[in-house]
Amino acid sequence: MRKLITSFLLLVLCLNCSIAWAEQKSHELLSRGNEMVMASMYVEAFDCYTQAIELAEEEGDARTVINCLGNIANVYEEFSSFGQAIFYYKKAYQAAMEAGEYKIASQLASNLVFSLCKLGQTEEAKLYFVKQKELPAPTDPAHGYFLLANQAYIAQAEGKYALMEHYGKEAIRYAQQHNLSDGFIASAYNTLCDGFIAGAKVDSAEHYAQELLKLAQLNNMSHYVLSAYMHMSHVSRLRNDTTSEQSWLLKYRELEDSVEDPVAFNAIQAELRNYEDNLSKSHLGIRDEQITRQRTWLWIIIGIALILALAISLGCWQHIRLKKAYQVLYDKTEASLQAPQFETSYPTATPLMTSEAAKELAKGVENIMSNPEITCNPDFSLQTLTEMLKSNTRYVSWVCNNMLECTFKEALNKARVREACRMLKDPDNRQSDNVKTISIAVGFKTPTGFILAFKRQIGMTPGQYRKIALSQVS
Repeated sequence: MRKLITSFLLLVLCLNCSIAWAEQKSHELLSRGNEMVMASMYVEAFDCYTQAIELAEEEGDARTVINCLGNIANVYEEFSSFGQAIFYYKKAYQAAMEAGEYKIASQLASNLVFSLCKLGQTEEAKLYFVKQKELPAPTDPAHGYFLLANQAYIAQAEGKYALMEHYGKEAIRYAQQHNLSDGFIASAYNTLCDGFIAGAKVDSAEHYAQELLKLAQLNNMSHYVLSAYMHMSHVSRLRNDTTSEQSWLLKYRELEDSVEDPVAFNAIQAELRNYEDNLSKSHLGIRDEQITRQRTWLWIIIGIALILALAISLGCWQHIRLKKAYQVLYDKTEASLQAPQFETSYPTATPLMTSEAAKELAKGVENIMSNPEITCNPDFSLQTLTEMLKSNTRYVSWVCNNMLECTFKEALNKARVREACRMLKDPDNRQSDNVKTISIAVGFKTPTGFILAFKRQIGMTPGQYRKIALSQVS
């Protein structure tokens, strides 16, 4: 028992170590993926995130799964692949809700609003905005900013420019009051520029583009400087000022070459598309493999079910046959119980005694062996029978063997089994339900000896005999 407990404890320890190793490995892969993103090695980052997700899912580490999915979505959003970003944001959101990570789910809902608005899917964006408001707010003060900014995104996507400007200004005021970084203010200016350019509101678009340019240049935010240049070129186009438009586009391209490599940017996008295609094919392959495995298991289960059904059918058939056979044996036993206990043959001459003496001794043996009160005595023996007949064991044994055609022990077991059958048939005798009780009552010293003798003589166990007997009564 002590060895068993020790083995169990070692197994539990090994399982815990395995779980701890898997969790550590998934965290390491997540960290490495983040490092790859910082180094612009996005495909390698996605590999790390994918492996981390598989390990984390096996060990039930929901937070790592959510972080990996969210990071993948962030990369796609950065490259304006909003469809892919939405796909992974939704998976991350669902995982966060299932894990009870409601604050993270709120942040993911906010990201979904932005990406959905970029694709013009405003109705779904509104649904996620409602979810964002209903979920517990993160402690980060930026949460309030995103609530206002998301309303500006929705208004912009719906072409409600006055409402967009209202929420955009509120978002800027909120960022200033809560000392958020200038990046938040620049983002709000950028949203206002996009909206007013889309609505051909030239003066408003130019105003916010100028504000964005001043703030971005002041804080060395090159990406927003690029956005401001592009906004100003659009404003110039709306005013049909080709010279000004070309001037702003030239500034945009000069800065783009120093800040971003368009060729590298496009190459990364192509790599990400290839990665996604390969991942989809891999998942399809895995899916096919899983389907094949499931079909194999289904056929195995069907095979086992058929074998079980066949075994049950055979068992039922065998049970019916045994039941009929037991009934035949029972009827035969009943007939034998109605007949005399012994069929005695009387030879004309005997080597030990006269024929008359042998007949008289045989009748004496029959009379005594037919008395259950005597034969059911556990101490009754050949010597006891001899003494009761006032004879000797040699004569009594000869009579049993030659006239009763069985040994004394066989005759005694036959008499006791006969009495046992009578007791077993009695529905009012509750002692008959207990093999040990009835074996002692008819003179057997052990239940095993009684069962063997009963089965040898009747062809079934005492329990089976009683079951048939009681069924006859009912």
